[in-house]
Amino acid sequence: MVYAVPGNPLFGEKTVEKLIVAAKAAGISYRIYPGVSFVDVTLNSLEADPINGLKIIDAFDLFKNPPDPRIGTLVTQVYDRHMASELKLQLMEIYDPEKRVVLL
Repeated sequence: MVYAVPGNPLFGEKTVEKLIVAAKAAGISYRIYPGVSFVDVTLNSLEADPINGLKIIDAFDLFKNPPDPRIGTLVTQVYDRHMASELKLQLMEIYDPEKRVVLL
């Protein structure tokens, strides 16, 4: 059986996390093959080096896990206008209005 996802299966794929837990509990062996992740592609597009810090946040967890303005932040799962609007409001409370934000 193959369960394939785009990019690296260990980056932002909750279904993969659940499958790993279930496989371990059932004693089922599995293999994970890495791919180029969205993090790699995003950093390349921005010509950014994460060496000084990068926080990756699921937009659903933004209130529980807010951005750290001292380091770069990548917010995932911004899939519609409502989510983008909520994200904008949250970011306006944390960052200076002149802070550069990039939407990919």
